[in-house]
Amino acid sequence: MPGIVAGMLILGAAVVCAQTEDSAEEIPAEPPPFFAAAEVAPDYQNFTVGERLGTYLLNCLVPGLGSYAVMNDVVGGTFQVGMIGADVFCMVAGTVFFAGKNNQWELGLIIAGGALAVTNVIFNVIRSITYAKPHPNAWSVAVLPGENGVEQVHLAYTLRF
Repeated sequence: MPGIVAGMLILGAAVVCAQTEDSAEEIPAEPPPFFAAAEVAPDYQNFTVGERLGTYLLNCLVPGLGSYAVMNDVVGGTFQVGMIGADVFCMVAGTVFFAGKNNQWELGLIIAGGALAVTNVIFNVIRSITYAKPHPNAWSVAVLPGENGVEQVHLAYTLRF
């Protein structure tokens, strides 16, 4: 079993690394002049199939890891961590604390833990497939020194259709 887990972890990391190496952009040596013509912003890019698969595999190994590391999805990662925490609590409480004391509570907590585990697996599949990158902030305000040392406010904006 540890060999399977290690293999899945290596496979997930390899898929994520293979997808991110190709998308590296070169940084220009010099910044463009301030009043130069604005370049067209690159098209909005979503996650690739490899990144989604890597996220799914990492979330299978450590719930929330793929969401945090690959997709920067705080809500999805936190949901998965909370679900696993509740799942472990229900399973441990059902098998250890209520063992032999009250069969109804024991069975109910074990069933609830199993239902939480199934819900987490379903959420992992759906979230890995459907999560989209959030749109970047379209507005940017900067206070820069202007002519003769007087500060000027510059507003930059991006239009996307």
